[in-house]
Amino acid sequence: MADVFISYASPDRERARLLADGLEQQGLSVWWDREIQPGRPFDDAIEEALNSALCVIVLWSHASVKSDWVKAEAGEAAEKRVLVPALIDRTRIPLRFRQFQAADLTAWNGATNDPEFCKLLVSVGRLLGRPVRVAGQPLQMPPETGSQTRSAARWRLAVAALAILAVAAVILASMWSTQVDVPSVVGQPLNQAMGSIAAAKLITGNVTHEPSAESALGTVLRQEPAPGATATRGTAVALVVAVAPPPSPSRAAAATDQKSDPASILDPSRFGGLGMGIMFEVSELGLQVMFAGDESSVAALLSGAKGPGGVVMRVSTGPVQKAGLRAGDVITKIAGVPIAAENDLRVALRKIGPGITSFTIRRGAAELTLKVDCPVCKPS
Repeated sequence: MADVFISYASPDRERARLLADGLEQQGLSVWWDREIQPGRPFDDAIEEALNSALCVIVLWSHASVKSDWVKAEAGEAAEKRVLVPALIDRTRIPLRFRQFQAADLTAWNGATNDPEFCKLLVSVGRLLGRPVRVAGQPLQMPPETGSQTRSAARWRLAVAALAILAVAAVILASMWSTQVDVPSVVGQPLNQAMGSIAAAKLITGNVTHEPSAESALGTVLRQEPAPGATATRGTAVALVVAVAPPPSPSRAAAATDQKSDPASILDPSRFGGLGMGIMFEVSELGLQVMFAGDESSVAALLSGAKGPGGVVMRVSTGPVQKAGLRAGDVITKIAGVPIAAENDLRVALRKIGPGITSFTIRRGAAELTLKVDCPVCKPS
């Protein structure tokens, strides 16, 4: 198990090498994809190293902010609370990762006494649970002063007291009343509506979809019980959510042409209120696809399709269009491998190489198998 996993885009390989050398000089074990043993599956090695690393350094650059793979690795590290970001050129970090303070390595030349490099080492040491040494001296954050320690203790006592009062208030409230008013969630995005329902001490019940050209996709069209009704706490509120209407016959016919027009696109920018999933793009195939895990996922709400599987968001001129793939199709298998999770889709797309690959898709109620011939595809 390595101390540090370095995530980077291929054009930044030399900067990653420089950082790996600098970390190893401080006695840290470092993993990056150059060290994959011959004959070992690329994706298995990356996933194993990412899951076992105690610290993940993500090198943000103009190249890496455009890489789905780097963003996926950064997301995994953020969820595990082991993310240490670093800037290696003047780029804008993706929105979801701006909350993390990044070390500025834009001017770093490999010197181990560089202040920004030392700042990075301090962050690494925190995650490893031990100080990192430079020239034999441990790097540590300044210790708390006595006043800071006393202030922190008082704050913890205050928080504990407030927590006890909050629990007591909840118990008293539950003893006094079991009836609540049903909030109005019509017009709200689904995730906001679910939050409003939970805040009213109710639960979200059955969620069904209804095509709508007038309402924003993913917003609530109707609810039952109706807004303002009185209900017992814990009552289920059923919701009807707007999804994209089926294409008109003329647009459906246009989707079969060898052209990239609006009929071959499900536009995520039209969707408001929910966080976006990861859009995977394979330019050699002319394909953009997003994983749909259930009916409330972004891709499912945009297309009306049911997961699990990869919902085709855009088809442009290329092998998949020639094979007959359309926007709104759900990819359930690639080369015979089921697509049951987002990582299954990521791995399957990475493994596509030159030649013919079978795509099993669901189109409405029909299941089809398409043969996609991509002479220029290379496994990554």
